[in-house]
Amino acid sequence: MLSLRYCYVYVFLLIVACCAAELSPKAKETLLRVLGGKSLEERRARLQNLGALFFGNGRNAKIAPAPAAETTEPPAPEDPNNPSIEELNRREGVAEYFFQGDIQLSEAQLESMETNLAGQGATRAKRQVDKTASLWTNNIVYYYFDAALGLEFIH
Repeated sequence: MLSLRYCYVYVFLLIVACCAAELSPKAKETLLRVLGGKSLEERRARLQNLGALFFGNGRNAKIAPAPAAETTEPPAPEDPNNPSIEELNRREGVAEYFFQGDIQLSEAQLESMETNLAGQGATRAKRQVDKTASLWTNNIVYYYFDAALGLEFIH
């Protein structure tokens, strides 16, 4: 029971540290130079708006998960010694200035995405495999065996 309390305290301190963390002036200057644009705060607001358009009610919109295929092994935990790019950006406090935490959009790309998504009314085209196409004419599959295979493998 005591370890559960420590977990709560740890999570609380982590949240406080993340909220209190701010970029240094040098990091802001470098990020602004790399990303282009006029203001990091304006860019962050535009990306949040784009996320709301792209994901519906915001980045944390609940989407029904697809049924998972049954596996014999649990998914491997992320290696703390080799974090993902998005995790590194989140730790450094720059993830909110990138699209989806790790995609650097130029001003032209950001403007194009804003225009396209706003014009579509925030609806994206659904992708689905066409199930009406038949695979083979008259259900006949034409094939041959290479002569190098040998008769013992063909029969």
